[in-house]
Amino acid sequence: DSEAVRAFAELTHDHNAVHKDVNDKNMPSIASNGPIVHGLLAASAIPAVFGASFPGAIYRSQILKFRLPIPIGAAVTTRIVVERVRILRSGEGGAVVRCSTQCF
Repeated sequence: DSEAVRAFAELTHDHNAVHKDVNDKNMPSIASNGPIVHGLLAASAIPAVFGASFPGAIYRSQILKFRLPIPIGAAVTTRIVVERVRILRSGEGGAVVRCSTQCF
């Protein structure tokens, strides 16, 4: 929602006009239908889902591609698919899990 976008902008100092509710004829076409959510705000749902699903897990890396803008107020679904699990050697404990992730 707009409050989460405002708070994220304050936290990250990303005050790009595409995230604000302004009527500017020079607004980039990506935001021509209104302000959009910061891509990293949407992507932050992924480690949140991991933490809720796998308490104690360490989220090590992520590769992002921002394919479409997300309008403020849109419902976003996060999907995580486990692709591979590698059990660590005895004494190290745990496993390394490779997943594909998607927000849509």
